[in-house]
Amino acid sequence: MTYQFSENREKYLGMGESAAGFGTMMGPVIAGLLYYYMGYFGAFMAFAGFILIAATISYLCISNDINYSLDAEDDLEQTINGKF
Repeated sequence: MTYQFSENREKYLGMGESAAGFGTMMGPVIAGLLYYYMGYFGAFMAFAGFILIAATISYLCISNDINYSLDAEDDLEQTINGKF
């Protein structure tokens, strides 16, 4: 994340931490309501659907170049030569 958005690193890390904190606060509340109204299986399926949607959006929105380091050629050379 910091590699992709290096010019606004602090902003995006703060947004990510805020989202994680909000999820930690609201997750048990939403899960309790889903369990109360839909039962165990319904709550499980609702969260499974949410995770599937979130994973699909993440797959489509996150670029593939964040999987490579800045020194990918050096890393490959060190791996081939046995130097870690």
